[in-house]
Amino acid sequence: MGNWFWIILGLLLLAVNTFPPYRRWVIERLRKKGFKEPEQLAAKRWKTLNILAAVYILVGFALWYSEL
Repeated sequence: MGNWFWIILGLLLLAVNTFPPYRRWVIERLRKKGFKEPEQLAAKRWKTLNILAAVYILVGFALWYSEL
C-alpha cells in the first residue's frame, strides 16, 4: 500500500512543478529576494524537483514490483 503513496507523491510534485502560475510565483519570489538571475535559479530548482519526482515514482514502482 505504501507504494501508491510514493507514486502519487511523485505525480503530485510533478504536476505542481509544471503548473504555470507556480512557475511565475517562484520567479517573482526570487526577484523580490534580490537574486540577479531568477530565471536561471528557478530552472535549476525545477530540474531538481523533476528529478526528485522521478525518484519518488521509481521508488513507488519498485515497491509495487517487489510485492508481486
